[in-house]
This record gives sequence, structure tokens and C-alpha cells, in this order.
Amino acid sequence: EYHDQKHSRKNALKDGQAWCMNCKKAVNMLDPKIKRVNRYIAMIQGTCETCGRKVNRATSASKASQGEK
Repeated sequence: EYHDQKHSRKNALKDGQAWCMNCKKAVNMLDPKIKRVNRYIAMIQGTCETCGRKVNRATSASKASQGEK
């Protein structure tokens, strides 16, 4: 019961969005770039459109490579 309530508040980020730690909300990324961390993980790094700080979003390397095409 408690577990269901806790996880029901989560919302998936849309493509091109990341969580800004400064603004404390989901923001659109400006000029996103893909950086591979290792064989399985890639980071999408961009700039927050609201405050101008760097924002990062982790994704699987396979999803990142599909996004590059």
C-alpha cells in the first residue's frame, strides 16, 4: 500500500528533458550532447533552459545510439 503510493508519484521524463537540481523540476535541455560512459551507459548532457546550468540524464547506450540516427 505505502509502496504503491510512493511510486505512483513518479513521472517519466519526455525526450529532450532532464531533471535540473537547481530549479528542482524537469526542464528541456538546450544543445544536448551524448557522452558514452561505458559499453552499457550513455549520458545526455545539456544546458537548463531556465537557469543555464548543466543538466545530465543517464540512458542505456543502445537507446542513445538510436537517438543519434
